[in-house]
Amino acid sequence: MICLCVGTRPNFIKAAPLIRELVKQGIPYKLVHTGQHYDRNMSEYFFNDLELPKPDYTLQCDNPNQSTVGRIADIMTKLRGYIVQIKPSIVIVLGDVDSSLACALAANKAGFRVAHVEAGERCDDKTMPEEINRILIDELSDILFFASEQAYDRFLRNDNGHFVGNIMIDQLQYDLKIINGEAWRPASGIYSILTLHRQNNVDNFEKFVKIYQTMLKVSEKIPINFPVHPRTMPQVKKVANIYGVGNILIVPPMSRLDFLALVANAKFVMTDSGGLQVETSYLNVPCLTLREQTEWIDTLRWGSNVLTGIFEDDILKCVNQIIKGDWKQSKIKDEPAYSGHAAERIVEILKREIIKS
Repeated sequence: MICLCVGTRPNFIKAAPLIRELVKQGIPYKLVHTGQHYDRNMSEYFFNDLELPKPDYTLQCDNPNQSTVGRIADIMTKLRGYIVQIKPSIVIVLGDVDSSLACALAANKAGFRVAHVEAGERCDDKTMPEEINRILIDELSDILFFASEQAYDRFLRNDNGHFVGNIMIDQLQYDLKIINGEAWRPASGIYSILTLHRQNNVDNFEKFVKIYQTMLKVSEKIPINFPVHPRTMPQVKKVANIYGVGNILIVPPMSRLDFLALVANAKFVMTDSGGLQVETSYLNVPCLTLREQTEWIDTLRWGSNVLTGIFEDDILKCVNQIIKGDWKQSKIKDEPAYSGHAAERIVEILKREIIKS
């Protein structure tokens, strides 16, 4: 039996195609939800959109006032008690969020094998909590599933590593069939999209003000749709009261399919998210990543993504290029990692690993 651990929106997206394939192959599994994303719009709506089953066990580690260390300890304690009861062959963790690190630690300490989906990615910036999580999860894992060739190359001598491709593309292809159906109405007009949630960009008020002031200037050129992450909302309200909203439409978190339809028809996207860099490149939508490093190197090499940091001149220069139609075309669909068969490859490997155990 497999134990699959999720806790945040990025986890849900990666878990959905994996669950479909586990069911298809007849492999029993238990789905554990840590509760890290406590907001209804951030969790329940995504479960519905992604057709995810109700979790077999919810840890309810959903206190928004809890420290990172406190949350990780809480998840570890509660998960350990559950997996000791069910005794899974393998515990699967996804991506680089705190929940994934906590679940990997709990499983490893309890003596269960850990498999990491999206292993080996690095941005080489250890000031980012996600980078620390990636490194630690890989060290704790017995099976590594690589989403990109550079991640695979980084661990080339590891006998337990497997290049399977990017599982986000499996789900994106699945969702696009729904969005492209006749019943789905894409947003009209010309607009851009902004998403922000990284601690490096959001928690420092002076830095956030700088970003927001730049976005006001961008909105003079093209309207901005800004679905606000719960952890970003307090800062957004504060700066909006001081500087106004310009041509920025501030909205609460959206469902997966509503947001994806918005992205697919956007003029461009500005983000500090990892997943959006991948999805925009697949959709050939220009993406300005408001960071100085990225773990998704593929999106820079072959995709429609560039790194602008939070520098106003660089952002405005890119916006002007996009408006003029002077932007690189994504060729990422031609890459093996973006075929949409990652879940199938992962489950085939898991079947062999279960037999070993």
